[in-house]
Amino acid sequence: MKNTIIAFSLLIFNICILNSCRKDLGNYDYSEQNHVLIENMDDNYLGFSGVGLKIKPVLKLRDGTPFDENKYSYEWFSYDSLASNADVKKVLSTEKDLDILLSLVPSKYALFYQITDKVTGYYWQKKVGLRVTTEIADGWLVLNDINNEARLDMLAFNAKTTAYDSYFDITKASGDWKIEGKPLMVHYVRNSEILTSKTSARVYVSTDKLTYSINNQIYTWNNYGNLKDEVMRPTPTNYHAVKFSSRGSESYLLDSEGVLSRENIPQATLYGPSLNRLSTGGMIEIAPFFADKKASPNYAVVFDVKTRRFLIHKGMNQALIVPTSSTPDTFKPENLQKDLVFLAYAPITNAQFYALLKDPVTKKLNLVRFMDNDTEFVLQGDDALDASLPIGNADFYEVDPTYGYIMYSVGGKVYQYDPFNKVNKLLIDKGSRTISLIKYPSLFNRSDRYLEIGKKLVVCTYDESQPTNSGKMELYDISLSGEPQLSKTYEGFGKIVSVSYRE
Repeated sequence: MKNTIIAFSLLIFNICILNSCRKDLGNYDYSEQNHVLIENMDDNYLGFSGVGLKIKPVLKLRDGTPFDENKYSYEWFSYDSLASNADVKKVLSTEKDLDILLSLVPSKYALFYQITDKVTGYYWQKKVGLRVTTEIADGWLVLNDINNEARLDMLAFNAKTTAYDSYFDITKASGDWKIEGKPLMVHYVRNSEILTSKTSARVYVSTDKLTYSINNQIYTWNNYGNLKDEVMRPTPTNYHAVKFSSRGSESYLLDSEGVLSRENIPQATLYGPSLNRLSTGGMIEIAPFFADKKASPNYAVVFDVKTRRFLIHKGMNQALIVPTSSTPDTFKPENLQKDLVFLAYAPITNAQFYALLKDPVTKKLNLVRFMDNDTEFVLQGDDALDASLPIGNADFYEVDPTYGYIMYSVGGKVYQYDPFNKVNKLLIDKGSRTISLIKYPSLFNRSDRYLEIGKKLVVCTYDESQPTNSGKMELYDISLSGEPQLSKTYEGFGKIVSVSYRE
């Protein structure tokens, strides 16, 4: 027993000696190793691809003697925690201080700083977090018409200054490719990859020739395809999107063939199969306006152009549903006998649908407001509008998501119609400038900053004598009863045809 204890003690002693001296392979007189302290480094860093990154640590010896940097070698290296090959080491620098042009692609990294004693081989490490993004990340996507050609610009949010920095022609500057065709719309959606179900930040840019589907998950602009390859039916060469409506994984698409379809990757539902029909069959022509509640489960109201009626799509149904009315004697959604001018959903406290309808004979306008109770419509108002109002000839319509006002523009003027008090007023007059777009951005993120963005009325204008470089994008704060307040102005654009916010 005594011999066993002695042998075991010797074994432990030898292991300790071997561990403490595992880098001690040189021919020298051994002395106790002085510990190196690494200071003046943060726990986490934010870096930008293609932009300089500097970190200057302070190195000290534990016993207080001066640190001689010539006695040590240095290495900065990283591991990409989100990559499939997360165990692959990427050496960034072998200098004492890190001062590099960051070549890492956007992702989350573990960044290591290692100092090695040149004589003993002992080393000390400091591990910190490094999130790499691009300067063009979160922000406004702005699609311009430049002499009937498309140009995508971006106002990128700068987290350090809380301002927006302008980047023009980002597909050319960051991806080295050009958008083909006359611009129609840009749309951002947070979704999932079809094959892998991995989170995907996708930007759709639609022209009259095609719709580009850009995977912007790691904030790059050169990973793109054609929307027609995501659609599960044969489509023509110039197939493109006309309108998207999205919230999270749920999206509706109205395309250039007039087909409404939906996508929900978690439900294995892909764009393509037409929803423009009843369960009895037969294709239905729907208006380009459709109203999406952007809720779970999904629910949308569309308008049948030929039979002049509302129809519903909800959930995973593969066809449209004819609604009923809570007051069939006064409101017949299945037989309106009027044409649709505008249709939208107002996500206000008493959320409801708005439909601006025109009598095909008298040309008189009515604003119909209704709530939904599953497939039953509950009428909230059916108001005949004054014929002198310019609302029937508007270029653009929007609904204020806070107060429920109908905002519309004619030429260079923005008007506001209060459907509850039946008051119409001129809100913004841009003089000789032409309004090319008004919009309230629809955002999925519910943090305070994004909620504030969603309340801004976007007004885009240009000078018709200089359409390629006179474009402005202005953000307005709209109050309950006061005058609109101009919040921000951004310039340097062409004729802006569409905007979307990349969250």
